[in-house]
Amino acid sequence: MKMQGEGRDGYVRILREGLAYVAWLSIHGSEEQQKLAAEFVEYILQRAWEAGKEVYEKAREIIKKGRARSSLKPEGFREEVEVNNKKYVVKVIGGSAEFERGAASPC
Repeated sequence: MKMQGEGRDGYVRILREGLAYVAWLSIHGSEEQQKLAAEFVEYILQRAWEAGKEVYEKAREIIKKGRARSSLKPEGFREEVEVNNKKYVVKVIGGSAEFERGAASPC
C-alpha cells in the first residue's frame, strides 16, 4: 500500500484473527466473498512463503483452523454442564451464556 499523502510504501498488519476470518469467508461467505477471500488467502500464503518456511507453516496453520470453523452461530445452543457436582443447562443467548432458571436448573 502507499502511505497517504507521502507516496512511499507502507504496510498493513494482518492479525491472526483477521487471517482466520478471511479463511472462514473463503469457505462460508457469499459467492463474491468466497472468491475475494480465496484470492487474498493465496496472496498471504505466497508472501509467507517468501518470508520463510516457519512463517509459511504458521500462516497455513491459521488458515486451516479458520476454514475449519463452523458456519453455525452459537445463538440457541443448549448444553448440560456439571459444576461442583451440580448439573446445569446452559443456553447461549446473543454470544453470552446464562443459567436457565426454573425446574430445569439444577438438574
